[in-house]
Amino acid sequence: ELMPDVWDGTKEEWDNWFEGPIINGEKMYRNIPEIARLCNASISSENFKNGIYSERNYEAQTGVYKIFFEPVIYPIVDGVPMAMTLRDIIRWEEGFCNGEISTTDSKDLIQWITPVFVFTANSQFLIENEPAICMYGKSSKHYNEAYLENIEPLFKQNAALADTYQVFYGSPYIDVRRQQREEIKEQLEPNGGIIYNSMGVGVITTEGNKEPISQEENIETGEQNSPLSRFEGVINAAPRDNESFEVTEGIPSGEDVYVQIVADNYVYHLVTNHVTGYAPTVVEVDYINASDYPITTTIVVNKPYSYYEIKSFELYSIKEAMVENHVLPGEKVLITPSAEYKPPEVEITHQEDDQFTYHIAGYTPSLRMSSGGSNYAEVRKDVEAAVGDPVIKSDKLIIDGKIIIDPEEGFISDVKPEKTDRDILYVSDLKIDEKIINGLYQSKGIITYQKTYAYNPENPDDTLVFDIEDINPVRVHTPVCSDLSVSSDDKYNQHPSPAQGTSSLILGRPFTIEIKNEGTHKDVKGYGTKDYSKYIKDREVRFGFDTYLGTDRSGTYLKADTWHSLKDLGIDTSESSITFYTPAWVDTGIYNVEFRNLALNNPTNGTSELNANLDLANSMARSEKAVEVSGRIYDLAITDIDDIGWETFFRTEKGSSNSTGKAFYVGPTDINGNLNGDHKYFLPVLPNKNDVPGYQNRAVKLGYAFKFEVKTIGNFYNYEDYLRIEPVFAFVDKEGKNRQEVDLYYTTPQSALIKVGSPQDTLTMSIVLDYKYRGINLSEFENAAGALYRLREGIKDYTQDKWVETFPRLSQIGVPTYKYTEITLTEPLRSFIGPKNNIPTGVSIDKAFASAQKWYGEYSLPADCLIVKKGTDLSGEKNLTRNSPIFLKEGYLLVNFKNISVGKNNEFDNPYVKYTGKTGDGWALESYDTNQGGWQLIDGDVLAYYADKRSTDDYTGTGTH
Repeated sequence: ELMPDVWDGTKEEWDNWFEGPIINGEKMYRNIPEIARLCNASISSENFKNGIYSERNYEAQTGVYKIFFEPVIYPIVDGVPMAMTLRDIIRWEEGFCNGEISTTDSKDLIQWITPVFVFTANSQFLIENEPAICMYGKSSKHYNEAYLENIEPLFKQNAALADTYQVFYGSPYIDVRRQQREEIKEQLEPNGGIIYNSMGVGVITTEGNKEPISQEENIETGEQNSPLSRFEGVINAAPRDNESFEVTEGIPSGEDVYVQIVADNYVYHLVTNHVTGYAPTVVEVDYINASDYPITTTIVVNKPYSYYEIKSFELYSIKEAMVENHVLPGEKVLITPSAEYKPPEVEITHQEDDQFTYHIAGYTPSLRMSSGGSNYAEVRKDVEAAVGDPVIKSDKLIIDGKIIIDPEEGFISDVKPEKTDRDILYVSDLKIDEKIINGLYQSKGIITYQKTYAYNPENPDDTLVFDIEDINPVRVHTPVCSDLSVSSDDKYNQHPSPAQGTSSLILGRPFTIEIKNEGTHKDVKGYGTKDYSKYIKDREVRFGFDTYLGTDRSGTYLKADTWHSLKDLGIDTSESSITFYTPAWVDTGIYNVEFRNLALNNPTNGTSELNANLDLANSMARSEKAVEVSGRIYDLAITDIDDIGWETFFRTEKGSSNSTGKAFYVGPTDINGNLNGDHKYFLPVLPNKNDVPGYQNRAVKLGYAFKFEVKTIGNFYNYEDYLRIEPVFAFVDKEGKNRQEVDLYYTTPQSALIKVGSPQDTLTMSIVLDYKYRGINLSEFENAAGALYRLREGIKDYTQDKWVETFPRLSQIGVPTYKYTEITLTEPLRSFIGPKNNIPTGVSIDKAFASAQKWYGEYSLPADCLIVKKGTDLSGEKNLTRNSPIFLKEGYLLVNFKNISVGKNNEFDNPYVKYTGKTGDGWALESYDTNQGGWQLIDGDVLAYYADKRSTDDYTGTGTH
């Protein structure tokens, strides 16, 4: 085919001229014979493709042909046009510089026709080193290698430029063009210039069919450990498969856990040589070529081979596993394989340095033959068919029946050992110590394998140790719940306004606490709603007030504001109902009763949480209950009546101060509802209750006073504490029936008909407490005086002795006490009857003594008292006498003391305690009887006065009126 146009030919046209035509992707090189003839050589297209050099009847071994070509230009030099390549231009420049060539204007080609360098250099460049023409491939790799070979700085400098370098020239600015020419000059340097060493030359070549004799082997040594799968470690609640808890969410201390490891049954370390190479067979072959010339040539057939040989092998079986976690006994557990574990069995062959005996068999080093082919391709085909493949065999490695290296197949990758059965590395019944505090405890572990077989071992140690990662943590959370209820002594609570939401506790009475260890805990496996007694180390109770264990003060004293261990008190965790006693010296008021369950792992500084220790930081569950401690008022008794008709009832004989011991009480029982054998006479004082012969039908005449006593319990020992009674009145007929409310009137020298309870009713009566006549021992008030002095840390202007001497006298000089509708008992009429013996250390004996009080009082109505129906208006009545029909006379006047209370500072809107409280009624507790002889009685009736008989009737006199 015609050569493309030198100036206008495209790359595709030139490629096709050199290599074409291309048929089915194969380059035919049709023009090669003519191109070779231009070079004074004789090369056929077939020989060019196959790299065969033929000279007469001898053909050389196969190689590679290369045809180098250079782009040309046609410059005019000194008026003479000529063809020049880049090499020519470079030589011209060298001659010019050496003075061998000159120009009319003394300019070299770089200055004169610079673009020729751009065209010739950029048109072609080499991509590989070409030793045949002493040039280098245009790449950083080849320039770095050239620098190491020549140690020329310009090679190193140009290494970074070589891959992308192109020659540039052309700019409207002369300075830029000068700079570009200087760069071209630098790259024309022989010792490292890119233009000089790599550009302006192209190459046409084939890959050729060179197949040299090769007995070189490539040995790739590979080191491999058995493919490890993930070790599986678990700590969980026992028993396995029926776990009571999920340990990552929570497990109580004291519970059992198990540890289980699933691992590879064995591990190994293997070093192999992967040997690859060619087994060469040199074949001398005779054939007749297409020109009928007999040809003898040598063809080398290289047959590839690949095999594995074992250089080192070590096999390890399980020795033991160690798992660490703070919850385990000793913080770790060593697990050895169970009897079911069997060490691995191995089959192995290993042949060394036996390339052409064991590993490669059936190998033929040389051969002579004839071929019927007429060209190289046909001849080679016959030769390759005549040379057989060698037989290859690798070493053998089989572990527990699993093939690692197969003699025929070679190395088989990703062959994993079997996993151990879950019973191989397993231990159970590991108890978490009860003292392990709540927390999340991390786990770690190792597994140790011991060497059981070795060939050329590389590991000097007999064991291999691996970490067991991702063993689950254990969250210890010992659960406790607490629920508390306190009995409410409402029946005995005489407080007029008990606090809402509290349980009522009464001084001097027992109460019961109900304790529950069950409750609702976390909503996770093993917790929830249940009884948590199993996890309780102790239970503790704290009262805001002093208490006793049991029903009275004979039990163990429990100091206020102190946690008390129920275990130390001998109370088993299973007991849910516990009785305590409130001593009299406790101040009335509102307190908290606190209870807490301590978990088995509760530390000394443990913290608590209400109802359940849901928070991991807490090791106690507490419950609280507000209680109100209230005092008592009780044992109202009439101990004497001034009426002479009752003298021998209360006195051993007339005129005597000696008491018979008789008294009228509210009822036959005490304030706790228990029968009291000392209570033989019961209120009210009525006719037929006097058992002295001749006086049986006696009531009490108006004007006579009656003496009474009343007792209280509580901190009512201060100067401002008063006891008040508010008498009310009713009239009944002589049969005790037809009860009606009434108004009372009396007369003074200054005023007539003063209504009792009206603003004009200002009379105040005083009491002189006759110790002898009332059977009071002086020491009773002396002891009270001493206690008061010490409780108040002294009394102004008094020594203790002086106060003890003075205090009993205060009631002897007359104590203002009552009006007809209001009786107020104050400190001079109060003694103390609280306990003085067996008082616990730390409790004030004086306070204990003062915590129960006895009040002394008396009461009377005027002798001239007149009775009218309640609401009767007397203002319009004239000439009234006590016999006037408007006045009630045929019957009895009942005095009622139902409203008895204790208050402070004479302010009784909110008293401490009342005989009739909101829920507890002393009249009912002491069994007051309203059904007596058909009389119409109500709670609180204490005495019946004659409506028409007066104390003045018992005395006679003369004189004017």
